[in-house]
Amino acid sequence: VLIGEAYSEEEALPQYLANNDLMSLAYLYLYKIILCYLLGDDSQALEHTKTGANFLNGAPSQMTIPLFFFYESLVLLSNCKFLSEAESLSALQKVEANQEKMKYWASCAPMNLQHKYDLVAAEGYRVVGDRLQAINLYDRSIAGAKDYAYIQEEALANELFAKFHLDWGREKEAALYMH
Repeated sequence: VLIGEAYSEEEALPQYLANNDLMSLAYLYLYKIILCYLLGDDSQALEHTKTGANFLNGAPSQMTIPLFFFYESLVLLSNCKFLSEAESLSALQKVEANQEKMKYWASCAPMNLQHKYDLVAAEGYRVVGDRLQAINLYDRSIAGAKDYAYIQEEALANELFAKFHLDWGREKEAALYMH
């Protein structure tokens, strides 16, 4: 829940809804998705992606759109382990559709989006068990985020790569990326 001195979603959400302020709703749900994802609340993040998708039309031509698809894909991939086989297949198809959009946007602005595309691709290969492809894409994502000073996404890529290594039983490598 986004509540603090500077902002309270409990106060803002009713105003956004009453005013049909789709842009503010799109941003609110994007931030809730990011917060839940980063805190490891995969199921809540997934619920927010479903709600947030309803408000994307309110933020055309905003950076919100690629960020939404980036985090939605990461959320879907992190939830695959909890989904049925049919649900997991549907999630992977949604990620693939998101990646098509991200690929186009990355071709237009690689400095802003290529590392995001690469990180989602790495996570996708992790989910399907293609470790070699995943390793290469994690490295590319980390390097791309670092090159263009996306320090939060560089940190995220390192953390996800560390978790990848932990799942593989490679504690020393995981420690290197977590550090």
